[in-house]
Amino acid sequence: MFANGIRHDCRQNTELEITHCRHDVSSVPGFQFIGQDKIGFNMWVANDGKTTETTKTTDSETRRRRSARQESQKKLNDRADRSVNSLNRLSIPDRDRAIQELLAQLDLSPTHLQNLRDRGLSDNQIERGMFRSVVPWQSVNNINARLAGVSDGSDGTGQKLSVSGSGTICPIWDVSGRIIGWQTRFDRSKDGKYRWPTSRNQQNPNGATAHLPNGEMPLSCCRPTTLLPDPQNSTSPHQSINLAEGFLKPYIAAQQIERVFIGAAGGNFSASPQTLKTYLDTLSTELSTKLVRLYPDAGAIANFNVLRQYQKAIALVTGWGYEVEIAWWKQFDKNTHADIDELTAAQLSEITYITPAAFFSLCDRDMQNRLADRPDDTGTIYRLKLWLSRTIDRYLPHQGFAPPQNKTQSETQSKPQETKTPQRETIAYKPGKLPSPYNCDSPTKITFKPDQRLQLLRELVMAGWQHILDTSAPGTGKSHEAGIATPSHMGVRQLFYFSAQHRNPTVATIERNYIDLPVRHNGMKLDKTRQTPSGKDWEVWAKEGEKPDTIGNCFRTPLFNTLRQKNVPDIDSTDNPICATCHLQDVCKGKSGEGFGFRHSRRQALTFDRIRAHPDSAPNLAYDWPNVGIFWDEAIPTIAPTQTITARLVDIDRAIAQVATQLPHEYLQLRLALTAIRQRLSGELAQPYYGWGDRELRQALGELPIDIEAIAATVAAATQPDLNFLEMPDSIAVSKITGLTKAEASLLRSASQTIRQADYQEARQQLQERLLLNWLAPFLEIWSGHQQGALRIDNGKLTITIRNPRHGAIARAAKWNCYQDATATPDYLGLWLGISPQQIITIEQELHKCNNLEVIQVQGLGLAGKNRSDLCQQRIDALRQELQRLHPDIGFIDWKNKASTGDGAWFVTSRGSNQFETRGAIASFGIPYTNIGSLADRYRALTGQLTGQTVNLDEDPDFQAFVQWTTNAEITQAVGRLRSHLRPQQKLKFYFCADYDLPPELNAKLVRAVDITPEAGTNPEQLWLKITETFQKIYDDLGRAPSLAEITNKIGIKQSHLSKLFKQFAGGWKQWLKIFQSLLDTPYRSWNISDPDYQAIAETYLPILAHQPPNDMLKEFCDIIEALGWQGWQRILGLTAFDTRSRLARAMLDALP
Repeated sequence: MFANGIRHDCRQNTELEITHCRHDVSSVPGFQFIGQDKIGFNMWVANDGKTTETTKTTDSETRRRRSARQESQKKLNDRADRSVNSLNRLSIPDRDRAIQELLAQLDLSPTHLQNLRDRGLSDNQIERGMFRSVVPWQSVNNINARLAGVSDGSDGTGQKLSVSGSGTICPIWDVSGRIIGWQTRFDRSKDGKYRWPTSRNQQNPNGATAHLPNGEMPLSCCRPTTLLPDPQNSTSPHQSINLAEGFLKPYIAAQQIERVFIGAAGGNFSASPQTLKTYLDTLSTELSTKLVRLYPDAGAIANFNVLRQYQKAIALVTGWGYEVEIAWWKQFDKNTHADIDELTAAQLSEITYITPAAFFSLCDRDMQNRLADRPDDTGTIYRLKLWLSRTIDRYLPHQGFAPPQNKTQSETQSKPQETKTPQRETIAYKPGKLPSPYNCDSPTKITFKPDQRLQLLRELVMAGWQHILDTSAPGTGKSHEAGIATPSHMGVRQLFYFSAQHRNPTVATIERNYIDLPVRHNGMKLDKTRQTPSGKDWEVWAKEGEKPDTIGNCFRTPLFNTLRQKNVPDIDSTDNPICATCHLQDVCKGKSGEGFGFRHSRRQALTFDRIRAHPDSAPNLAYDWPNVGIFWDEAIPTIAPTQTITARLVDIDRAIAQVATQLPHEYLQLRLALTAIRQRLSGELAQPYYGWGDRELRQALGELPIDIEAIAATVAAATQPDLNFLEMPDSIAVSKITGLTKAEASLLRSASQTIRQADYQEARQQLQERLLLNWLAPFLEIWSGHQQGALRIDNGKLTITIRNPRHGAIARAAKWNCYQDATATPDYLGLWLGISPQQIITIEQELHKCNNLEVIQVQGLGLAGKNRSDLCQQRIDALRQELQRLHPDIGFIDWKNKASTGDGAWFVTSRGSNQFETRGAIASFGIPYTNIGSLADRYRALTGQLTGQTVNLDEDPDFQAFVQWTTNAEITQAVGRLRSHLRPQQKLKFYFCADYDLPPELNAKLVRAVDITPEAGTNPEQLWLKITETFQKIYDDLGRAPSLAEITNKIGIKQSHLSKLFKQFAGGWKQWLKIFQSLLDTPYRSWNISDPDYQAIAETYLPILAHQPPNDMLKEFCDIIEALGWQGWQRILGLTAFDTRSRLARAMLDALP
């Protein structure tokens, strides 16, 4: 009754009014849990409503009720014992003999034989295991009718088995090798796959059951075929006694590991304490060991009933003087992890053995509380603790024992002004001390230590936070820990991991523990140059004309793509017309094959408790999102807050024709606006350099019609996509034609397939020709102001940008979200999701500062954009070559169309990738600007503010900040690819090669490209380099500054050209040479009076300047000369030491670019 149909073995004791149910539920409305019976069923009694009202119930009443429950339990156990003892059970020898006779009459079917082979058993091991096949009501001859599961014949012997379905008999042995029972593993059963044999039913209420003569349920002692029972054997190498759940599983494990296993149904060893102790004592003597090892099933750590059985078994075994260890191979999840009998040899070698305390500490807090008999509603208790803590903090400030201080009137008056705008601050994580999502004074950020992420996340969820932003630095394990999180620990039914790289995860735990939610495709390409952590080749979309490497799951994928391109809504709904007119629609729901099975594989994937997907492929809002937690990998680029519709001239003309013919009145109202659009798309009007942005285009459209809303509604109804022309393809029902030969039937089937293919091709062509792009209705919604959005015409395309509500709606529907993005902010994330930043709590992992990363900005390359010139590319190639020489393991990031094989690409692997985590250096080329027009359109669609591509950013600081944030975020993410904090002892370098104001926190060092290698400089820079080299050589040879003629004669250029270069790079030849020569000449010292300011400059400032970088030295000299005049400059030099003047002269040479 509690399992709601999940379990069918519940029962109720009407005399004692106790309900027995094995379903793992923590609470049942109207009932109270009172314990477990002898065979592991949870027992519940009706709750009269008073047992929880502790404030109204006296201690004596509580003790009375507890005593009554204990008495009820005692009566129940006594009745069960009397019932069991009244049975006339077979003795162990008779039972063994009867079962041996039964098995001798049965065979093992080929299907069941193969099933056992597939489980890893050899034919010899299967034969020794004595597995047999049975069919419903299996006939047998002359089997002892007192054996459980055997039905009486007229002569008192058994003639058939009481089995209702086909399956495999799994024998159960005692420690001496005698068969004492069996369980049937049914092929199909809704009542449990394994069941005990029984002869008890309504007609035979005293029939035999599987209980042993001592009243306990059988335990199986499974030995490897290499280790038969031998009490004299004390030299066996198998020095542990091992426990596992079930009977087939421990038998398989015993053969694979070659150790003795004891198996119990449901892991309920404590239900048979006498039998268990007998087995342990016998095996302990035989194997000379007191070590018992328990092998939990995968997912057992999240199953209360199983864990409770483990607790009882461990208590029994340790009480008998045995040492207990738990085998652990990180088997958290039953759907994705393997049981002991399913492990490979490599996995078996990775098993570790931990203490029971360590094992139970791996359970989540709720489970630990339940196992410790503490209240299970920890979420409510936790929130109450937070409320109490905040209340105490509010009314009892932490002032120790000092008397409260009386505040002055000025302090009292200033306080409201201080709290009018709450001061949000960063706090360190303290378990149990978290802010409430309902408190507007919540801190901006909570910092935590490296091992606290999941603990903090769980506490925030329990405290009621729905939106959690994790801005921890790249490489701090955000994705790794999302991979090891479990739904039960995080308080949900299911976990989703949303990522643009869901098919090709770069984190091992994500790939291993999350199943990929399939997308509809007709075959994928395999990129053998890139592999996932498990070694699988990346799956990528096949380009036009490429032959796929994998089998598709929907051969009609191109039709779906066409509908998306036409902006047809809800094309992925279950009742979409493409699936409805597919001849494989039924088989697609139940199985998978070449060209079909998308629905089947998707339905199967959604049954798993951890799923990775792209949010575009996520279920719709009708899904059980309130019981789902979501990790968003690289949240800002993964969440799509807007969508674009692109219309070309042909789409405009078709829409104009449709409206003009079907809606002439509305067409007249829209004609001027439609004409303005057409003129700009057709080229009738010359396009400005950046096209027509939102502001310019709205001005060109003219005045809005008075009844624009009515017009928009009418047009939307008339232009609704009509897909009624899609029909079920013609075919030939070959199976219904009688009298055909095989050749004729084959020919007709081939003809039927050809007809279907022709019909499908025609449907695809009709979609392209007959279906109009759905652009006019959204356009009118935006133009009328009914919906926020942006309009733009550029390069012959009309682009309509509107808000995409889907991803934000999913996030708001989920129980909780963890947005993993090191460069996101609550303000912009809130803008993406359509929520207030106050709803977002930010967390960040603490990092130890290590100065092992140097960011170097290489200047002189300009924007280095994706459309760079050939000359710019040649300079970049030279720079790459030199950087490769300096750093042999360097990685490069460039625009995708410029990247070489093995390089990263902006917006692809420049964030969220581990491609460069072992490199010593990275060099990036270009500024990761998102198209400025697209940014402006997105900004307007999200904020409603009018921005166009020609907007002056200085006049729109909010938009300017938006652009800067998006660009800086990409740069910071790229720098983070080196994972510098994970390699504190290694010196790392990041070269940003472009001219851009980098974020101050990167503390970048400025270097010119030409200083790294001359070939990376511009032509003037390279020529100037030759000039400076010539200047220095002449100076070193002659001991004086050369003349212009001497330099030009050496290099072979005109003096006018040289003068221009000096003016460009050194402020002018004459000025530079005059100052340089003044440093070399012997100063004329005829002044008798020394000005203190001059002396300070000569004795203090110039010596300091001589040891500083020489780049701005000439400017400093010019500033002094401008302030003091040439005579003042000469007076200063007269007071300056010779070695200082020499260093300054050499520095001027070094400063020549």
